Amino acid sequence: MRGALLLPLLALLAGLAIALPSGSSAQTPGFVTTIENEYPQFLRFRLTTSAPGEVSEVILRYRVVGSGSLARATPDEFEPTADVRVEVRVPTGILGFIPVGSEFIYHWELVLADGSTVESEEDRYVYLPTGKVWRSVHNDFMRVYFHGDQENTARRLLEAAERTYVRMGRLLQVELEVVPVNTVLFASEADLEEANPNRSEVYDAATFLCGSQVAINVIFVIDRSCGTRDRSDTLRHEFTHILVEAAGEGGLGRVPAWLNEGTAVYSQTEPGDSFENPFELAAITDRLIPFTTMTAGNNNPSQVGLFYGQSYAMVDFLIETGGEEDFARLFATIKAGNRFDRAIEMIYGWTFSEFENAFRAYHELPPRQPAT
Repeated sequence: MRGALLLPLLALLAGLAIALPSGSSAQTPGFVTTIENEYPQFLRFRLTTSAPGEVSEVILRYRVVGSGSLARATPDEFEPTADVRVEVRVPTGILGFIPVGSEFIYHWELVLADGSTVESEEDRYVYLPTGKVWRSVHNDFMRVYFHGDQENTARRLLEAAERTYVRMGRLLQVELEVVPVNTVLFASEADLEEANPNRSEVYDAATFLCGSQVAINVIFVIDRSCGTRDRSDTLRHEFTHILVEAAGEGGLGRVPAWLNEGTAVYSQTEPGDSFENPFELAAITDRLIPFTTMTAGNNNPSQVGLFYGQSYAMVDFLIETGGEEDFARLFATIKAGNRFDRAIEMIYGWTFSEFENAFRAYHELPPRQPAT
């Protein structure tokens, strides 16, 4: 892969940009766009242009890379005129969350009084928090945005992503569906939390927030050890979630939470004591989480370590039992539209209950008794 390249971005100190990142020169002559970034709640797109006739409607058409859908927005007020000066507000916060790190592809459409239309060329804009001078390093599939003196950290994360893609891409037999993956490196947990308002306050009270995958191609991280000795493991973990989705999600296919999280932990340099110790204690005392409740995820802060540790152990057991080829086939079978439990039966020959009892036997525990 190509070496990392360092690219400066125009400072967003005032929260105002002109057709970033590709610049107004990429637009059709006559269309001048400015974008005011009111992070974290709104982007304001402002257009100034002179049309060849009276304009009856102005439409901003845009899509967020990775979302797969085209959206439109119009000014709150507009009087027909040939000299157009309008503002269109796009919500990014509580009225319609769009994470920072997202890239907008947009263009303007003018509807003239005679029914004809005039369109600008497409342009792009990367949405990032204001008040910082953002720069980036990138390779073929990922761009890491950072500010301040974090360039070395950004390059380290990029290298970890390259190694993870080689290892986990081979394990899952998958390639990324949307590139680049934009990773936003925050300076503090407070900055990260401000950018990710959907986190549960109860959950956060009992857990450290080190990073998260917030879109199919956007990752948030901070430079912190989060249960392992390698500070890049959070990036490995969150990046693997994207690979898991590419390998197993599609149409009717849905990867269960334990398989998603367990595979992400498997990508790390080590599971870490905060995951391994709760699992080992639960295995010794026969207090493992029933497999039937592992599917939808964990909402109990007191069981975070156990959930992740058990998810990792379940994934490790599958790989040890059937090998990497069967593990990749499991994801492909789910993606083809099969329920995960049916996919396990097709690949490994176990019902989900039999899988649980085989796992329990491996850890010297008796079969789980059916609920009465």
